[in-house]
Amino acid sequence: MKTLAASFMAMLFVDTIGALDPFGGKVYLPSPRVYLATFLLWGILGLVALFGAGPKRLARGAALLTLVSAAVLGPFGRKAVTFLDASSTFLGGTK
Repeated sequence: MKTLAASFMAMLFVDTIGALDPFGGKVYLPSPRVYLATFLLWGILGLVALFGAGPKRLARGAALLTLVSAAVLGPFGRKAVTFLDASSTFLGGTK
């Protein structure tokens, strides 16, 4: 359950940071549907984890897979790549 709780908080962070665009002039939170989907998914995973050790492992794996895929493929991933690219250029890398 600790992994589910930690991944839930990390997913909320990924959802929120993925929606922010401070350098583009827009600073806003994501749609409430994004947060609702996160709450529902982790709620269902929490219920699945209550049924024993096997389902708990399955729920933990699904939560981590969802978190990693959202962090890499979602808006957060694009912003992270852009930030790392800009940082490397600023620090003397080649473009």
